[in-house]
Amino acid sequence: MLLETVIIVLREVLEAALIISILLSSNLLFDESQRWIAPSIAGGVMMSLLQAWKLGWISEQFDGRGQEFAFVALLLTVSFCLLWRIVDLIVRPLRAIPAAYYGVPLGMAVALAISREGAEIFIYGYAFTAHLDSIFNVVLGCIIGGGIGISVGVLCYYLLTLLHRRWLSAVLVSMLTLISAGMMAQAIMNLMQAGVIESQMPLWDSSGVIAEASMTGQLLYALIGYEATPTPWQATAYGAILALVLATVAGNSIRGKGRQS
Repeated sequence: MLLETVIIVLREVLEAALIISILLSSNLLFDESQRWIAPSIAGGVMMSLLQAWKLGWISEQFDGRGQEFAFVALLLTVSFCLLWRIVDLIVRPLRAIPAAYYGVPLGMAVALAISREGAEIFIYGYAFTAHLDSIFNVVLGCIIGGGIGISVGVLCYYLLTLLHRRWLSAVLVSMLTLISAGMMAQAIMNLMQAGVIESQMPLWDSSGVIAEASMTGQLLYALIGYEATPTPWQATAYGAILALVLATVAGNSIRGKGRQS
C-alpha cells in the first residue's frame, strides 16, 4: 500500500511540478514577472478540491462520460497554453500584449495542471478514509511521493537556471514540446475510453524495458508523456505536436535568414 501510494502521488505531482519549474525558468529567460505563480497554484488547489467534490456529478454528464471529457478539456487547454509559450519562445511575436495579462496563459496552464493532478490525489486519498488501518500508509505515501515530485521540480528549476541563456531557450522549447505532446496523447487515450475514438491495438509494448509503474517510468511519463503501449492514434497526436514545433522552428530560421540577406 505504501509503495503504491508513493508511485501514484509521485506520478500526479511530478507532471505539475515540472510544468511549474519550466515555466518559471522561461520567465527568467526574459526577466518577466513571476507574480502569476502564487495565485495560479492556489487556484489550482481550489479547483482540484471542487473537481474531486463534484466527481460524481461530472461523471454522470454526457451519458456517463463526463469525467473523460473533463480530462480531455483540461489536457487540451494545458497543451495549447504550453504551445503558446513554445511559439513565444521561438519567434517572440506576442510582445504587444500588456504585461499585466502576459502571465494569464502560463497561470492557466499551472492552475489546470494542478487541478487535474490534485483532484486524482484527493479522490485516491478519500477512498481510504473508511479504512483506518490504511490511513497511515496513505498519508505517509502522499508525503513521500509529493516530496519527491516537488523536489524533482525544484531541482529541475535550479538546473535550468544554471544553463547559459544561449542554450536555455532551446532546452525549454524541447521540454515543453515533449510535455505538450504527451498531454495530447493522454487526451486521445481519454477519448478512446469515452468511445469517441475507436480503440486500437498498441503499436508496441515497452513495459518489459521500462515499466510505467517504475520510478523511471513515472519520470518519463511526466517529462515526455511516456506510454509503454501507445496506440496509432496516440503516436499520431504525439508526432503532430513535434512536427508543428519543428515547422515553427524551421519557419523562424528561414525568416531570420531572409531578414539578414
